[in-house]
Amino acid sequence: MIDALTKQKHARDLPLYLKISDGTIVEARKLVQGVKVTRQTSPQKQLSMLTLNSLLERADSTSALAHAGEPAGIEDVARGAFENYIDLKNLHRYPKEYPKYMMYLSEKQTLSGLRAIRTNPDKAYAKKIIEGLPVHIDMTVDQAYELSHSDVAMFRSQLTRNYFRKGRHHSDPNAAVIESVYFRAKLADEIDIYRSAYKILSSHSHGNVSSMLGSVVRDMKIGWPPEKRMVSIMSVSLVTGTLLEGSLLVAKKLRKPLAALKMLEAERGSLPS
Repeated sequence: MIDALTKQKHARDLPLYLKISDGTIVEARKLVQGVKVTRQTSPQKQLSMLTLNSLLERADSTSALAHAGEPAGIEDVARGAFENYIDLKNLHRYPKEYPKYMMYLSEKQTLSGLRAIRTNPDKAYAKKIIEGLPVHIDMTVDQAYELSHSDVAMFRSQLTRNYFRKGRHHSDPNAAVIESVYFRAKLADEIDIYRSAYKILSSHSHGNVSSMLGSVVRDMKIGWPPEKRMVSIMSVSLVTGTLLEGSLLVAKKLRKPLAALKMLEAERGSLPS
């Protein structure tokens, strides 16, 4: 059960966090829209801007949900924002290697999906995709699978030992690529946030019983009907922080104006804990 004092503090603090969030979204959008990306743009820059834009979209969704007082879904969006952020950091830390790793992970997911469709072609969802692929991408599911399989092999062959378990070489048929969020967070030197905020958000996203009980436990007893959960200020703060830091990272790299972002960073530092 949420006590009255907690509700008062939440009602006081959430608008302060949303003000910084909305200001950050405005500045991040200016940054994304002000950068030119073409086919000739380097893979690192292309992926950096795509990742920052994905982070911006997640911040936009978080803000909309929070302003509407709708807590459901915010934790899921915040987890995605953190993953965008660590990818963005790694793209700048490892500009030659990490784009290939991101492309490998992307193609591996596509390949897994296509494999499932080919394995269960009679399922309703599979039939729709099998029928739709030739219309949308002018390929059969088998052709798409073969192309994806080839791309996975190509990107895998470009990865260094750092991305394989036990530091094995890609030529080793038993070498397994490390694909966990933990690994990506460790590369980005954000393991503390992964072990704390990210894990808490995951408990809400994955149907954790303790997190669900929060809306019905009152005076150590189950009360019914459930109370509506409050919007997670931690989630809003995490998304805002990742968008702000990600925008600063890109703006510095591209030598874009920093004043407005720096001001928001200072204001964010003065928010109540």
